[in-house]
Amino acid sequence: MLLRTVPHDTGRRMKKLLLFTYYWPPAGGAGVQRWLGFAPYLPENGWKPVVVTADPKYATYPQRDESLEARVPEGMHVVRTKSLEPLQWYGRLVGKDRIPYGGFSNEKGSSLPAKFMRGNFFIPDARRGWNRHALRAARKLIRDYSPELMVTTGPPHSTHLIGAELQRKSGLPWVADMRDPWTEVYYNLAMPRTNLAVRYDRSLERKVLTRADAVITASPGFARQFSRNVKREYHTVTNGFDDFIPRKAKPPGAPFYITYAGTVAESYRPQALFRALAGLDPAAYRLRIAGSIAPEVAEMIRAAGIADNLDYLGYLPHDRLRDELACADLTVLLSPDTPGGEAIIPGKLFEYLSTGRPVAALLPSGSAAASILKSTGAGQAFTHEDADGLRAYIAAAMAGAVEMPDADKAGLYRREALAKQLVEIFNGAAR
Repeated sequence: MLLRTVPHDTGRRMKKLLLFTYYWPPAGGAGVQRWLGFAPYLPENGWKPVVVTADPKYATYPQRDESLEARVPEGMHVVRTKSLEPLQWYGRLVGKDRIPYGGFSNEKGSSLPAKFMRGNFFIPDARRGWNRHALRAARKLIRDYSPELMVTTGPPHSTHLIGAELQRKSGLPWVADMRDPWTEVYYNLAMPRTNLAVRYDRSLERKVLTRADAVITASPGFARQFSRNVKREYHTVTNGFDDFIPRKAKPPGAPFYITYAGTVAESYRPQALFRALAGLDPAAYRLRIAGSIAPEVAEMIRAAGIADNLDYLGYLPHDRLRDELACADLTVLLSPDTPGGEAIIPGKLFEYLSTGRPVAALLPSGSAAASILKSTGAGQAFTHEDADGLRAYIAAAMAGAVEMPDADKAGLYRREALAKQLVEIFNGAAR
């Protein structure tokens, strides 16, 4: 993997920005990848980031990945602050070490009272207790460094309230980066919420979208969703990848590796994948899942009769996940089949693009992710009902009869190129 250092002063004055991100190594999972990936490319484009994040001693992460510490560029200024975390109390209350995601989306068995409390008392989310500590650190940084810009990224969307407060007090230009929807995110729509809570949450979203000098979304579909609340200009900069992963040899005599990275929840409706695999020669393939499998999905796998073909790898540190993807013959992309799900572009899609291997996807109709697969020639998307079409594509891939992704087109999603788009937005907001 390409490791970078923050360059020394080359005579050109670099502009300074404050980056507020709750998730930073040793946080693991999807939330940390976007800005951990983009930040190293900013200095070579004239912007020096100072990262403000939650101290891991106080933060609550659904996943930890100590290996990501090695990807933080040498010399990058990272300020870690305390945080007040009600999710720690939740973990003690239910007797679990695992911290739920913002919408309890990984907690199928969560009680109705717990979901009601999350949806109606922790608005916009349960990590808002970080804000006052981040604000205290930010005021000192503004005095000491005189930054030209600040960037907030969410979820947790409470992070954007830091930007709103600092902008009000200091007038510092502010860019809000929306990695996911806010009030219309699928788990919010599924939570028991009072009308008062929904109105209050939407008012916070409206305040952020109205006041920010620029708003970036990770998908064009998210911009359309946000525009239903606030009409304004939205910029889209997707997630990406650093470099192409060299192919790695599998063990001698290994069958065809079909690899999936990430969560497999019931809302992803993966049944068509399991039915497709059930129609193939079981000696010819292994389904390798690196991530988490919901109990309901594990039962689907057993019911389809393919449990003996599953290699469940659990959550892997990112460097080990790259090694696993380097051995894949075919990657599988799944995404929630929920209202607004067509706008989601899973971050793992870009990891898959970096492998140069074909992608078989189960996606909602009209999916933005399917458009990227088509434009890059990286694979084919199927609806959640089309097990036969998916089976035929997998069989063709096993026979070597599908096209390989176009490296030049996939390369458009390298973070080095995408960072230049971010910098154009920064320059416009900071004028």
